[in-house]
Amino acid sequence: MKNLNEKKFKILGVGIFVVAMAYLEATVVVYLRALYYPEGFFFPLKMIPTKMAFVEVGREVATIVMLFSIAFIVGKKLKDKAAYFFLSFGIWDIFYYVWLWVLLRWPGGFFDLDLLFLIPVPWIGPVAAPILISILFITMALLTLTQDEINFSSLDLFFEFLAVLMVILSFTLNYTAVFKSPMVYAFPWWFFFPGVILGVVVFIRRLLVS
Repeated sequence: MKNLNEKKFKILGVGIFVVAMAYLEATVVVYLRALYYPEGFFFPLKMIPTKMAFVEVGREVATIVMLFSIAFIVGKKLKDKAAYFFLSFGIWDIFYYVWLWVLLRWPGGFFDLDLLFLIPVPWIGPVAAPILISILFITMALLTLTQDEINFSSLDLFFEFLAVLMVILSFTLNYTAVFKSPMVYAFPWWFFFPGVILGVVVFIRRLLVS
């Protein structure tokens, strides 16, 4: 019970940290859009200056480093560190969009396209896709942290890695479309959902047999 209460306290602390971090991330986007997209954020996107693009890539790297760092500090076991990372990533990503809506009234809908990431190539997808992934990350992370008997085999980890890779590829399969005009883009849900389903099925199976 003491261990569970300690984890609840840590989960609360991580949540507060990443909600605040999401606000900082959202404010940077507010500034970028005011500078480079004053007419509105829509596809195809015009290129920002190369120097600023490198600055933006650096910011994205720093974001991931911060999420890894908080997970490394808070978690004790390797399994817990991984769970805290996915928990923090999920909360951060959802509140990033919450703060963008508060500050810009954007996105206007769950199927608005967004430029999600730039490393190693641009990631494109409707807002609904990363939000769904974030909800799953949060759910699975909380179950992992509160159910000590869950232990993942090497085969489990392989298939979870494969699932994550499929999801990432679904965001990058047609990344050049972000700069094409006129914009003709269809998100590959046919590749995205099999990755999601694979990850969920492997996790549920492990949860049931633990």
